[in-house]
Amino acid sequence: MWDAEPYNLNGYFLSLNSTGSLPDRGSTIPTTDSRFAQVQQKWSDCMKSKGYNFDTVESPLKKFMSQSLLGPATPEEKATAVVDVQCKIQTNLVGVAVAVQSAYDEQYIDSHREALTAWRQTLDDYIAGK
Repeated sequence: MWDAEPYNLNGYFLSLNSTGSLPDRGSTIPTTDSRFAQVQQKWSDCMKSKGYNFDTVESPLKKFMSQSLLGPATPEEKATAVVDVQCKIQTNLVGVAVAVQSAYDEQYIDSHREALTAWRQTLDDYIAGK
């Protein structure tokens, strides 16, 4: 979800401060949606069955984030990543997450069509140097 924070994209910093953020800060990220919560629980159970105690899909990222920034991945990070991907495939976590997010995005677009059109014009003007 875009907001007014800067993002590093391939070495370039993009800040939307001058154009504003998406209307109502964009689509909801449905982490509490029952469909996502259910598949995330299956993923967590899969991870636990393989010796990794993570409750949310963000947990491994949070655990290793500071380490990853300091250098090459450790053997523990690599092993965790392999099991993470295996469990995501086994539970279809990514497929469910994309489907749920798409449904929320469609609702957002439908309910904010006018504001999004105006926001796009602001971005187009910004890109054109206006």
